[in-house]
Amino acid sequence: MSLSSGSGNPVRVHLFRGRADGTLDAKTTFDTHLTIAPHASTRVHDGALEILIGDRSGRLSILRIATGGVGVTTLEAGPGIDLSAIFADVNGDGHADIVDTNDGDSGESPFEWIFVTLAKPDGGFLERRQLQRPRKLAFPSELHAGDFDGDGRLDVVTANNDRTVSVILNGGRCARRRAVRH
Repeated sequence: MSLSSGSGNPVRVHLFRGRADGTLDAKTTFDTHLTIAPHASTRVHDGALEILIGDRSGRLSILRIATGGVGVTTLEAGPGIDLSAIFADVNGDGHADIVDTNDGDSGESPFEWIFVTLAKPDGGFLERRQLQRPRKLAFPSELHAGDFDGDGRLDVVTANNDRTVSVILNGGRCARRRAVRH
């Protein structure tokens, strides 16, 4: 699977199905109504591949690859422009949740512009909630998840435009480190 966009074209999903002999079938391409897909994160739900895209429009889109096509579901992600979004099971229930960031649209919230949307077992999502942690990050532009402290729970790391990297440990603590240029 790959995504492409640009030059006035919509986001296109390119599928390359694997064969038992290790080769790939010919590419199948599906157009979407989306205009940009700078970040993509994947999960599998009920045997179908889903791709989370933040298209910097104040909304997130989930592409669901199904037999014969691609379905698109849109979720609101405002205020502001969405910067990054990932699937990550942050509450450990076996369902990939959504973690996303945005620029806050110059809002005066005292909290970080990081949001969590918990997944429901049926594939839907609960209400999107802002992380209730005092604001310290200037512009959390990229997200990744992993168990960074070895406690068995997913944590989130974000790159910031002030050349720092912040690790937000599952439980609310934050470790902030100055990025090193090579």
